[in-house]
Amino acid sequence: MNNRTAFLWLLLFLTSPFLYAKKACIIVHGTWASQESWYRSGGSFFEAVLATSARHGVDEVVSFTWSGKNSDRERRKAAVALSAIIEKYDDVVIIAHSHGANVAIMASQMIDNDSAWNYNRHQLYKISKFYALGVPVQAYECFPNMNVINYFYNLFSFEDFVQPVFGIFGRTFFIHERVANISAFIDNQQPDHSGLHHPIIGKSILNIHENLMHCGCSINKNCGCFDRNHFAFKQPIKIFFHTVECHNLICKADHERENLLKKDQKLMRLLLDAIMRKPKNRRN
Repeated sequence: MNNRTAFLWLLLFLTSPFLYAKKACIIVHGTWASQESWYRSGGSFFEAVLATSARHGVDEVVSFTWSGKNSDRERRKAAVALSAIIEKYDDVVIIAHSHGANVAIMASQMIDNDSAWNYNRHQLYKISKFYALGVPVQAYECFPNMNVINYFYNLFSFEDFVQPVFGIFGRTFFIHERVANISAFIDNQQPDHSGLHHPIIGKSILNIHENLMHCGCSINKNCGCFDRNHFAFKQPIKIFFHTVECHNLICKADHERENLLKKDQKLMRLLLDAIMRKPKNRRN
């Protein structure tokens, strides 16, 4: 084999499509939201994610539509379809709102990734990052498959009264070395349920991992807690999204988290009791 032939074979090998790792960002809507536009191409949230996707190595931003019906059966049916889509890519980022996140969590449980290792014996994760927005947490029944997911970010708001469904569901997941529970703020105010897919969050969401891992330039360095030597996934944190460009993403420790969760659970129980209590018969 002469040098020219050897060079052509080497060029063909290096440019082979089998060596190209295709990366997708999949956006999943929640209950009763299949007809909404925010998660679709042309929608405000979708376009905000798309605008920053290339710098994170994302080849495609994909919207996943399911029935949106509020039943475990429909969510599991959707999870089967979503897992098949995930399998088509080498690397996937999931952004999922409300019960759409539970659909994606169920999909992660359907994917076998136990034997995925690279040549350095480092585990490869099919879902590199998972961003859940206002997911009704079913901690005992529906925990992310961390053999398939590398990093899981749970963004929630205490002003979101849909997520807990009167205390039936939780707001945070169990402590895990690669799971972060994050209180979200937009312009210093916590958003409601639909506010968690505000375009300003879409614009910044793909930056979260890099900011937390590498203390990026948009992190508020005065807060201290996101220095690489101090940040830990087990630590409760807040993220502030700002519409002013120069203050786009600020992160701080959440020292009030435990007390707020206790007060929140108490409030949810009171609301549920008020709804379930039967009105007393009144005498004329």
